[in-house]
Amino acid sequence: MQPLQKLLATCLALLFFHSTINAQYGLGLKLGPSLSTTYGTAEDPPDKFETAKFRPGWQLGLVYHGYINDLFSIITEVNYEMRRGAKEINYLEYYQVPEGEIEIYNQDEVTNTFGYINVPVLAAFGPAWFKIYIGPNVAVLLHAKGEHTYSTDVSLPDGVDPSTIKDLPASGEIKKDLDYINDEPFSPENPYINRFELGGNVGGRLFLSEHFFLDVRIHHSLLDITSDDYDIRGILPAEPTDENDLTLAFEWNLGWIF
Repeated sequence: MQPLQKLLATCLALLFFHSTINAQYGLGLKLGPSLSTTYGTAEDPPDKFETAKFRPGWQLGLVYHGYINDLFSIITEVNYEMRRGAKEINYLEYYQVPEGEIEIYNQDEVTNTFGYINVPVLAAFGPAWFKIYIGPNVAVLLHAKGEHTYSTDVSLPDGVDPSTIKDLPASGEIKKDLDYINDEPFSPENPYINRFELGGNVGGRLFLSEHFFLDVRIHHSLLDITSDDYDIRGILPAEPTDENDLTLAFEWNLGWIF
């Protein structure tokens, strides 16, 4: 069975389970914006050469709200989520020549866009008009792309002829779009972004009326979302590493219960 088929089968099983134990339930839709980013080992001291930035995204989903009693309920969702984030990566390289030291300043500005089918299962507590909830989610990655702008600035000592130095990069800027699943050196069998994600969620749901609600949520991945088979800039094969990259997202949704 394919991963997406397995996920859908799990969702149907959860819905069936909830419907058998709840005398009261609600089905609905939700839609809203988000702010997300990806951060990890490379951003932490003492190797601080990456800066993580938030970018806007959005989500759309089906909501199932099953009431166990007046103060406890189970929320299950099937969402499409577009998570976006940005990084600015800066690093220096040096070449020693007789005339002195050549300094090469490199910068990679990247905006990543990830698309997931995401299924959270949340335990909700509180009265009918306001719920606080917490719970895990599983997600399957549908697409993962990055918009890169590579900049190089070469600083030469006085009197150095750059044409006499082998493999010296030129100053300038290159723009490149990468598909982290299908473009080389990545592949569907070994993409840069892992195909499955496990995360945690905490938030609140305020019912504005019997049918409409406002939902605010914090999502955080619990496992490394990137493959360890690529380097920390995500563009070259490398020896496996144990560096972790994690997603942090803030989500706002307006929902309607049928």
